[in-house]
Amino acid sequence: MNLPSILQTALQEATPIQKQRLGIVTCQKLQENYRLFFEKYAFGSILLFDEILDTIIHENTKINIEVIEKQIIEICPDMEEFAGNLSASLALDACSVLMELAFFYANSDETQKEKSIQTTSFLTLQSIEFQILEAENWSQNQAHLTQKLEQHPIFQQELVRQVEVLNTCQF
Repeated sequence: MNLPSILQTALQEATPIQKQRLGIVTCQKLQENYRLFFEKYAFGSILLFDEILDTIIHENTKINIEVIEKQIIEICPDMEEFAGNLSASLALDACSVLMELAFFYANSDETQKEKSIQTTSFLTLQSIEFQILEAENWSQNQAHLTQKLEQHPIFQQELVRQVEVLNTCQF
């Protein structure tokens, strides 16, 4: 998983609290993608998504990862059922980021925590890329696509947002 260097550097320099904050803020941001999917298809449960996020935030390291994982799987869109559906892909990324936040809290190994927060950042950027591809009507086979995506203003906004969350976190 390749993250842009500015974000990779910010993550390497961030404290555990800053990384925790990025995970929470990112889940809250992607929560809207899940909400839109739920409202459009009446699939899953926005209430359960919200409850899971609240549980993770308030119980921190005391969460029961098996219970959380089961709940997330329950509300996660089935990509076979929603093949090629952008809204479902964005909801899946939201569920995946929620699971990564749970792994971040449940894991005492700093290397695994680092992997979870990097995955969170990556999945968020991936969601942005999906949205750009659809909005710009770009083909995934287009030459220099990665460069075009990373230079897109919406992608750049998300990079800045993540770096700012890491740099301005005060506890």
